[in-house]
Amino acid sequence: MVLSGMLAGGDKSLQMICLNLGPGALFLPNWENLDYEVPTGYEKYIKKVDITQGLSYPDESVELIYCAHVFDHIAPILDGVPLLVECRRVMQPGAVARFTMMDWNKIAPKYPNHLDDFAIWQPDFYRRVKSPALKFSLFLFGDSGSKQSMGYKGHWACLNYEAFKELAMDAGWEAGQVFNMEVQKSHSKTLERDVKDMYEDHSFFVELVKCKT
Repeated sequence: MVLSGMLAGGDKSLQMICLNLGPGALFLPNWENLDYEVPTGYEKYIKKVDITQGLSYPDESVELIYCAHVFDHIAPILDGVPLLVECRRVMQPGAVARFTMMDWNKIAPKYPNHLDDFAIWQPDFYRRVKSPALKFSLFLFGDSGSKQSMGYKGHWACLNYEAFKELAMDAGWEAGQVFNMEVQKSHSKTLERDVKDMYEDHSFFVELVKCKT
């Protein structure tokens, strides 16, 4: 595919492999969209792939990776670290991978009195739950999200930037390659153009930039 964009090293117009991991129905045109659960009617746009079993791309062949609110739905050490290893393997020098996920630093202060701030993202029964502990558990780990009809099974982890950075370094990334990002700000102009960061009120945004050799 041909995309115009800017990677960490500057402007380029070239053949780019861009991966969108776990998009659900929010596929990106002209990207390769990979998901274990493919919504009915989206088979033309999304490949059915279990990204926890590896990425079937050659070494240093991928220029951009976007993974929004997926990493906190897999086991962080058993599946997350190997996924970050795979990302590092397939990414070209200078490539950018952007991850977004729930932010413990934004969520924890809401307990116990302000959990209804998240009700907009939850089914109706969430508001009726009275116990703060139960409501907190449902939001973090329960099968109570809007994607439950697509096999949604809740979150496996609630991280923050420091926790993700630790996992990335376990996967072989260097500390200087892991960046805490602002919403809609990226090392890649293509990412800034093509993706829209969501759930800013309870998420953080992080990028891995593979060093050029």
